[in-house]
Amino acid sequence: MIRFSVRQSLLGALLLLLVLAFLSLFLGYSHLRADQVLEALLGQAKSSISLIVWNLRLPRLLVSCLAGAALATSASLLQTLTHNPMADPGILGINAGASLAALASLFLPFSGLGLQSIFAWLGGSLAALTVYLLSQTRKGSFQSNQLLLVGMGLAGLLTSLTLSLTQVISPYQMENTQSWLSGAYLGDKWSSLMILAPSILISLLVVFPRIPKLNVLQLGPEAATGLGINVQRESRIILLLAAGLASFATLLVGNTAFVGFLASHLAKRLVGRNHSYSLPLAICLAASLMILADTIGRLLLVGTGIPTGIVLAIIGAPYCFVLMQKETS
Repeated sequence: MIRFSVRQSLLGALLLLLVLAFLSLFLGYSHLRADQVLEALLGQAKSSISLIVWNLRLPRLLVSCLAGAALATSASLLQTLTHNPMADPGILGINAGASLAALASLFLPFSGLGLQSIFAWLGGSLAALTVYLLSQTRKGSFQSNQLLLVGMGLAGLLTSLTLSLTQVISPYQMENTQSWLSGAYLGDKWSSLMILAPSILISLLVVFPRIPKLNVLQLGPEAATGLGINVQRESRIILLLAAGLASFATLLVGNTAFVGFLASHLAKRLVGRNHSYSLPLAICLAASLMILADTIGRLLLVGTGIPTGIVLAIIGAPYCFVLMQKETS
């Protein structure tokens, strides 16, 4: 792949994100003109248009950006931690663990989104810890094939348990739950954003100051230890951050796979492995992918009920298969 300059890649990705974000505001079930969108954003449009822009499309746009940023950052952290370009919270079972725990919280008499976020974080963290421990060798390194096998096996197990729980929830929760598990947006409301957005933003603010350590950890545990990094402590912190970001994103957009892996891997192919450049680029690319998939679902698949997660799987699965073929050959 052609290696672009950092400035070209970042500016191009940012421009793509802005264009897709603006298009998502006036494309959908009801098409709006660009001037109508601008008037609505400025508070000068009719109430019906303002309702569409402010209450429907703008929250979905923000959810796409936040979830994309969280999933891309989580995937990048996991790839650095495991030294495996295939690592992703969906492939390694973190999303499935968060989904199972969030669904289990519905059986409590005092369940709510705040409690669901805590359960989702705990479920995602336990899933990540399980994969981490089962895939680690005695020397502290990871075997790529074993990592993928353990992650996919755990994801399958947790997904089966989640589907079993859906059979005993109340009927009025069934349809929304099944759509959410397939990757439908259920956090596209201002009330949901008020709860989950701070958690994602705070996690991102914790990640960015650790970029120098992330760059050192890419060199391997022995080299990182020689350069003064406490590898075990940093690994646990990275694991918890990756699990938290993926879990909060799962509450917003359901069990969405591939987007973080695809964006992170593509960013490193474009600008190299320095997280100072690859991480912001991956965030822009993932947010763009989320917006594109959501817009396609609202524009071309009207009435089908196909969730955004399935659209993303159609986009990301072929790339994943090609990369797996390269890694094994």
